[in-house]
Amino acid sequence: DFDSTTPRITLDWQVNPDNMVYLVFAQGVKPGGLNGIAGQGVGQPTYDQEESDNWEIGNKLFLFDRRLRLNTALYWIDASDVQFTQSVPNPGGTGAVTSIATNQGGAETYGFELDGQAALTDAVTIGVTYSYTHTEITEGCDDFEFTLNTGGVIYNPTLGTVPQCNLEGNQYPLVAEQTASFALNYDSPLSWGEGLSMISNFTTSYEGSKYVQVHNLAETGATTLVNLRLGVRSDNGWRVELFGRNLTDSDTIPLATRWFDLTTGSANSGPPCTATSLVPCGAPAASPVGYPVTGAPGRPGGDGVFQTGEVGIHLIRRAEIERIVLHLHPVRVRAEPTRVDAEHHVVAAFAQIGQH
Repeated sequence: DFDSTTPRITLDWQVNPDNMVYLVFAQGVKPGGLNGIAGQGVGQPTYDQEESDNWEIGNKLFLFDRRLRLNTALYWIDASDVQFTQSVPNPGGTGAVTSIATNQGGAETYGFELDGQAALTDAVTIGVTYSYTHTEITEGCDDFEFTLNTGGVIYNPTLGTVPQCNLEGNQYPLVAEQTASFALNYDSPLSWGEGLSMISNFTTSYEGSKYVQVHNLAETGATTLVNLRLGVRSDNGWRVELFGRNLTDSDTIPLATRWFDLTTGSANSGPPCTATSLVPCGAPAASPVGYPVTGAPGRPGGDGVFQTGEVGIHLIRRAEIERIVLHLHPVRVRAEPTRVDAEHHVVAAFAQIGQH
């Protein structure tokens, strides 16, 4: 049973019609929940709600007769009862593992964000984004951190926060310290076709390496993606595009998940582990920690979310909500990249800028 009140206070100062400064304070909550029978088996049937105090100060600015828009922001977040996942044996007794949510103590996040859009000419627009994020766990104890630091000993909750399980100073998992993007767009009427326009779009995005788990051991690696589109659109709604995605053939994984560890897995060879074990148990300490990943085809984890050198043609008729995709070099794709989509975000922004 969880309840909360989340106030928000916003102060705006409109310096002039093209310049606004703001300050925001808000309290946030991530609801708690149930871990089911998997959590009951390890003494974690529920997890508490995560709460945070959030501060942000920023500026929204138009320059050069509103042909340039620049937004900047500084933010700070202080969180308590932070929720992270923890791998546990599957209660079905099959030897597989599953995950539950746990509250890992406190954490602090602060950073800086910038995004800008500029109409260089009536036909050429550019957009840039940059984000710096620092995350730090300020207090917390993780049972598997204890197991890693003791060569396979199961953590006993009665020990409290001992150095072997302490997460203080570690970073959040799956949060990149830096991300950035750049987009260049061209849209101009064709002299030889009434109601036709030439369109093109170049985008590149960067995402820094991320730790996979709170232990800050395995990383995903940094990723840079490059995309290009060239085509013709009509005023009555159809469009033909030649496109290339991930032109540099980046195959960095976007995420990974710890699937088995020193104490749970498909090849346990030591004595069975219990909640009160104080000696190495399960698989021997020399066994590897497995990280199945979502990556490019041929990589661990199977087919990836990143297209490798994909090139093709899009034929689009919006009025009929019809989309036909003809791939010149088709690849198997499981999902779209979970990266900054600079193209759509920048095009939408320029739709607003172009009105001024």
